[in-house]
Amino acid sequence: MTPLYQAARKLLDVHGTDVEVAHLVGVLESLPRHTLNTNQRLCTEREPSADMWILTAGCVSVIKRDYAGTDQEMARIQAPALLGHMALVTGKPRSATCDVVEPSIVHLVTQERFVFLLEDLSPQGDAFRRLLISSMSAQLDSGNRAIQRAISEPSARNMSLVESNLHGWNE
Repeated sequence: MTPLYQAARKLLDVHGTDVEVAHLVGVLESLPRHTLNTNQRLCTEREPSADMWILTAGCVSVIKRDYAGTDQEMARIQAPALLGHMALVTGKPRSATCDVVEPSIVHLVTQERFVFLLEDLSPQGDAFRRLLISSMSAQLDSGNRAIQRAISEPSARNMSLVESNLHGWNE
């Protein structure tokens, strides 16, 4: 089993997506692959967005500026994961900064490729759409849990977690 196949399988397992692993591998193989070093910046909060990434190896730190203006690490995202997809869906600026914290591999989904995959009726397009929907559902669930936490334990960090998790859902 190749590392790409393993990442695709784990990504589908994590999201409970019932598609053939080979179809997602086909999507990943069709995308430009980038190797990133520690401390490289993937994207910056409030910048315009035109791309998303599929993290297949490594780890990325998600940083959000809180209401006091202080950068807070909201999460460390281990591969495999989707990054930046909400901004592509909504067309809004980035909701967070993502910095690489260990050598990582990402597969770039440009806006043009994103639209193509959404409209693609092939098994690869279906695999991408199902993964995207599942990931967005998980993000909404995480946002709901963050709201519950912010209500029961009010703090600037918990409010930032709510905003970060639900960015784009209020549009």
